[in-house]
Amino acid sequence: LSYTLWFHDATGYSNDVASGQAAAAAAASERDQLQEVLDRAPFPVWRRASDLSLRWANRSFAAAVEADVATIVANNIELAGPQQTRALAQLARETGAAQSDTRRFTVAGERRVYEITEAPLSSGGIIGFARDVTAREEARAELKRHTQAHAAVMDRLHSAIAIFGPDRKLRFFN
Repeated sequence: LSYTLWFHDATGYSNDVASGQAAAAAAASERDQLQEVLDRAPFPVWRRASDLSLRWANRSFAAAVEADVATIVANNIELAGPQQTRALAQLARETGAAQSDTRRFTVAGERRVYEITEAPLSSGGIIGFARDVTAREEARAELKRHTQAHAAVMDRLHSAIAIFGPDRKLRFFN
């Protein structure tokens, strides 16, 4: 019975392992910092897997749907209607471009208007975010009411009135 024993200098391998562990720790730290930044964003942000299921959501998303992140991910709780939001994510995945839509829904007991954007990621997932555009939509509606009121007043005047736009096209006449 004979035995053979080989010795090999593993110093190079241990250096590679150490540098790999350092790189992994640095990447994990960078990931954690990025997640913290997104968690502090004052608007909802979420990430979807390639099957469009929710994989992560920030604190603003959690506050908007009044649930914790673990519950959101476990139950696929969508910010707006699940069919509409998933359809937007599906369209973003199919086109390979960001897709946006404006939706009205209740957040923290208030009716709000959000512009929801879903954008494909190179990994096959989707990133989504929502901007509260309630003030913009209210201003737009107020301007429309104001314009309609002016038109109603001008229609009742006995003088002929014509209003032209900057492109010299007729915008209004009574």
